[in-house]
Amino acid sequence: MPQSPELKASTAFFYKDPRVEGLVNVFATLKSEGRDWTHYPPVTGLLARSFVLHPDWIERLVPPADDSKAASAFLAALRLSGHAAEAGKYRNRFGANGLDSTLEDQFSRAPARLEDITIRTPTDLDLLWGASFVEGDGRYVRMILDFFASIANQSELIALDTARITVAMVGGPKDIYDQLKQRYDAGQRGRMVVAAAALWAVGANARQHDYVRETTADYIRDHKGTSAVRALSAITGLK
Repeated sequence: MPQSPELKASTAFFYKDPRVEGLVNVFATLKSEGRDWTHYPPVTGLLARSFVLHPDWIERLVPPADDSKAASAFLAALRLSGHAAEAGKYRNRFGANGLDSTLEDQFSRAPARLEDITIRTPTDLDLLWGASFVEGDGRYVRMILDFFASIANQSELIALDTARITVAMVGGPKDIYDQLKQRYDAGQRGRMVVAAAALWAVGANARQHDYVRETTADYIRDHKGTSAVRALSAITGLK
């Protein structure tokens, strides 16, 4: 389901009009549009960075107690912004049954700072993308690029197969998935799938956001000749 213009403006393009009061209705919009749990991690990252910059807005952005997805996202944003002690206070307000089990599992490893996220899942990627949308901040994009490179630079074949997974994700040939089972163990396959999701997102966001395109172009120039850069250039068209 594509994002509504209202949701896109208040999240992915927040940095173009970075007024924290614009986030007051973000959870109500997610709920009214029937968004599933996968739409909450980017908002969580966006809130986490916003709480770092505007801690005085924490109380004003508390979601209603009957919205379990919003409650879990809000608590994770508090932890990621260095307000873990306050997260405990609000958890009591939401109650033991007021949280979303899927999001609680996804956020169970949330560190005390966005910058300390170790990317292991697509949710970790979404948290960093959300944080980057607050100020158009390339440092979070670089974290994603570094993660992708840590996988792709293991070998030229791994980089190629990761790029092929990315193509498969957007409707291309699916035979790569059977080939992965023959070449790699389950752990490596999982890391490559997350890296492929990172590569897809870099390409998609570079087309929409100048700061992503510029950060990626700088990364490519600084790491020429690597397997990761060849894959990035192929997907983004940047040289």
